[in-house]
Amino acid sequence: DANGIVHVTARDRGTGRQNDVRVQSSGGLSDAEIQRMLREAEQYAEADKNRKLVSEAKNQAESALYDCNQSLQEHKGMVSAEDQSKIQTAAEALEQQLASDNIQPENIQKAIADLKEVQFAVFEQAYKSQNQNKE
Repeated sequence: DANGIVHVTARDRGTGRQNDVRVQSSGGLSDAEIQRMLREAEQYAEADKNRKLVSEAKNQAESALYDCNQSLQEHKGMVSAEDQSKIQTAAEALEQQLASDNIQPENIQKAIADLKEVQFAVFEQAYKSQNQNKE
């Protein structure tokens, strides 16, 4: 019911025996405890939001680094040593952002964008040269 009490009755049709069970809450939160929890939630909301953004940025960065390494391994013969060095430099910059004591999601996002930009330019050039060699 509205007070958190549950009444259950069961009857065995064969024997006609009946059992009743009553379940009620042994405690709960007082209004003061609820208000305290709400104040704490509001107080830490900004920090929680920032922690979430940092966590998401870290996940994206780790994914970008993994994809970059996989692409380099897969297309090693197509990419010059100089271009590999460019990609490696951008990847190291991203790794430095991840290792920073004061991680800022914006800085990680910028480093991810820089890595993807370098990676795109390098692989675009590699594909163009490969297609020219085929012709």
